[in-house]
Amino acid sequence: MKNKVLITDIQRFSIHDGPGIRTTIFFKGCPLLCSWCHNPETINFRNELVYTVNDCLLCGDCLKACTEKAITIDGKSLSINRNVCNLCFQCTEVCPSGALLPAANQFDNKMLVSEVLKDISWYKDGGGITLSGGEPLVQYAFLKEFLPMAKANGLHIAVETCGYWNYNLIEDILEMIDLFLFDIKLIDEKRHIQYIGKSNKTIIANLTALIKARRSVQLRMPVIPDINNDDNNLAKTCELIKSLKLDSIVLLPYHNFGEGKLLKIDSPLKPLNKDSLSEKDLEKVKDFFKTSCIEPLLT
Repeated sequence: MKNKVLITDIQRFSIHDGPGIRTTIFFKGCPLLCSWCHNPETINFRNELVYTVNDCLLCGDCLKACTEKAITIDGKSLSINRNVCNLCFQCTEVCPSGALLPAANQFDNKMLVSEVLKDISWYKDGGGITLSGGEPLVQYAFLKEFLPMAKANGLHIAVETCGYWNYNLIEDILEMIDLFLFDIKLIDEKRHIQYIGKSNKTIIANLTALIKARRSVQLRMPVIPDINNDDNNLAKTCELIKSLKLDSIVLLPYHNFGEGKLLKIDSPLKPLNKDSLSEKDLEKVKDFFKTSCIEPLLT
């Protein structure tokens, strides 16, 4: 039986998503709703219609293709009634400029393996593939078929994960994952719910279970201005690092690139309207970790 998944992007020649040169695969669907999400088009488990207004020619071809009359043009602007749109994507097939596109394409396991093997010559010096998203580990049925095929071709497999999944369900595929790039964002549970939408208990439990199972884990922390760069959260993060005897943490500086995507899809997220941290403020975070628990890496 071939399970299928929605993939929003396959990014080639990645150098920040694990060791060596990698191909990063972005799975669609995430159980969390991080306020600062860099890839908001990967949150919804359903496919979505993406509209890039600056690419639109206002030619009207999409109006003719839309059987639900969900698209209208008023003067110099195009509008989409997303409550009416049935995601048939017929408009994307006739759009001459690519202003209208599906957020993702569907792949089965054989198709995806074939796609990543196009880059196998780049993996010889320690590279491989990185499963990202979204949250790839909630796509268990697909991964149970895909991972053995990928390993059979000698691929090193890393997973970028938010940590929110059923550990018992995925336990039988752990041996096929070489590296977990595990995000930890906020330690205080109430603040985690406030900014991310879910409790962090499952996330911390899964991190602990991976460490106890002696899996290869690299802890990562997106540094979000005025949300998780305060001394209290940094101190609690250090406590977690010490308790699990972790030997590294990678800091991921916040950027607002994802906010430009919010206008293109039907997202519940709102722009944070925050600037990236200054080099001085990032150095403060680095110094805190270095003084309190561990020398951090900065991407």
